[in-house]
Amino acid sequence: MNTKLLRARALAAVCGLVLWPAASSAQKALVYCPVGIDEVGCNTVVSALSGTFTGGVDRGFNGASGTVDLASADLYQYAVIVIPSLADDGAAQPYAMLRDAAVSARLRTALVGRQAFWSGTPDQGNANRAEKDHLLRNLASWAAENFLFVNGPGLVALQDASTNSGSRYDWVQGLTGIQMVADPAFAIYGSVRDLTPIGSLLLQSGGPSLLAYANMASFGFQLPAGAAGASLDAVGNTGSSTGGQVVLITHPGGNVGEARIWTDKDDYAPGETVLIAGSGFLPGETISILLHEDPQVHADRTLTAVADAEGNFLNDEFAPEEHDIGVRFIVTATGQTSGRSAQTTFTDGRTITGVTLNGSASVSVAPGAVITALVSVTTDVSGGNQNWRSTSWRIATTPPGATTCVNTPNHDGSGSYSESFAVTAPAAPGTYNAYFIAHRDDACAAAQQSTTFTMAGAVVVKTATSLAVGTATGTYGGTAAVTATLSPAVAGKTINFTLNGNPVGSAVTNASGVASIAAASLTGINAGVYATGVAASFAEDGTHLGSAGSNQLTVNQAAQTITFPAVGPFTFGDPPFALGATASSGLAVSYTSLTLSKCTVAGSTVTILEAGTCTIQADQAGNVNYFAAPSVSQGIT
Repeated sequence: MNTKLLRARALAAVCGLVLWPAASSAQKALVYCPVGIDEVGCNTVVSALSGTFTGGVDRGFNGASGTVDLASADLYQYAVIVIPSLADDGAAQPYAMLRDAAVSARLRTALVGRQAFWSGTPDQGNANRAEKDHLLRNLASWAAENFLFVNGPGLVALQDASTNSGSRYDWVQGLTGIQMVADPAFAIYGSVRDLTPIGSLLLQSGGPSLLAYANMASFGFQLPAGAAGASLDAVGNTGSSTGGQVVLITHPGGNVGEARIWTDKDDYAPGETVLIAGSGFLPGETISILLHEDPQVHADRTLTAVADAEGNFLNDEFAPEEHDIGVRFIVTATGQTSGRSAQTTFTDGRTITGVTLNGSASVSVAPGAVITALVSVTTDVSGGNQNWRSTSWRIATTPPGATTCVNTPNHDGSGSYSESFAVTAPAAPGTYNAYFIAHRDDACAAAQQSTTFTMAGAVVVKTATSLAVGTATGTYGGTAAVTATLSPAVAGKTINFTLNGNPVGSAVTNASGVASIAAASLTGINAGVYATGVAASFAEDGTHLGSAGSNQLTVNQAAQTITFPAVGPFTFGDPPFALGATASSGLAVSYTSLTLSKCTVAGSTVTILEAGTCTIQADQAGNVNYFAAPSVSQGIT
């Protein structure tokens, strides 16, 4: 190990030559979404943040209905966790999971980023939606801003509107260590006043003025025991000399004061030295460096360092062991004199950096369908951790568990690799998570596996359908009856019909799965036989996959008649005259003189040759769309 080189790299970072880690993949957000409880706010937050967090916005709860399981998921993949405005009452307890000891402990360990608390409900209601979404993005972006530095999520918590005001925010202390209560005085604010530069930043509207809208904030926060590092950043604007309640509180999270801590890498191989560097401490003070594991393989370990004359330190006394594969280390540095503290995280393990299913982030498939998974993995620089030789997978509503092992091609050098293989969808319809784990051996040994890569709600299994379309027959210019039968038979599904490619309407299936239109228009379709001329389609919906079908369309020629208005009488010697017969088809009528000695006809003009009865016959021969019309004769005297 080249210790001098390692120290040089760390000192360069301490001295400011390396200020921030290089940007990694697009950041992700996680929104707390209790299944079946006030999902409106959750959906609003997900929608507002989707364009900002291009790595995706997942829903977090217990693993059901496509949510990420907070009790087992890798929380460190998220740049921010957002808790919408919810309300405990006699009927529901949406905050209950956040009070669960195991879940709150996991969250408290993971939440090393910035924290923002807003006493308002920008996730509720449609009024002023643009302004509310802007505020949500401001809060989440600020909380996530130092994710690449601390390697853990920040927190945004919106107003707790629980019926029992005394229990509001009682879950916050378990997540953050901050004792927070609701201000008991009721007030509503249509604008707020910033108190700090952070407050001004979070309230920016994108224009010259701060964000403001009706019912922007209400009630407020109180910190009865205080909170080291907490900043009171905005109060409700009363428009008078009376002060408003505190409606915005922020906290730097694991980095208190000017202190900063980082490692030279985000991920290490077993036996590889971890360089822990920091700055912003008091010169000469002793710094306690606590290493906590998640999951906990060993008891917490404590290292020490002494800050130099500039308040910087370096420690290279730790290296992860072989059995630490997949473990995340949370590092907390605390100045023993100043009390300043900072946090960061690093991992020991090969890392799955991305997965696609049939080329997308999610798929809708039939029960038991074969899906192509493309898994991308980055391996480390030494030991068996640089090997990727097999991959285990599971599609289920709960994390592994039992998995299926795929002996993927071997990659035994440091680098980034991708492999594709087939996975199988569950047999029962529903929404499932997809889980993938990379292994160093050929048999998916659990001893040295990556952290689980979770794709929440990525596989939606729907009932496959088929559509049997009946033949259709009609007359040119008329209508035809069309019908289609959806299998399996489901009532209330919309079937769309076309005739020769022309949309002719839709119908809803009955209990037998049959949809029909009694008189679909044949306008614009020439007479003839079209092998696939009648077509029907069913669009995929929330429970069933789409399907389509076609069958023969026959368009018969139409009948036509001739109307031949009477003309005459005439006197021999009268000038030639015109005939006015018409065909119901609109086609041109032809004329023939049946008494050539009495009269002749040219086009539609008759010339009398001698006195007597002149007989004229009118005909229409038909075309591709019409039969020939019956002849009509008229005697003219």
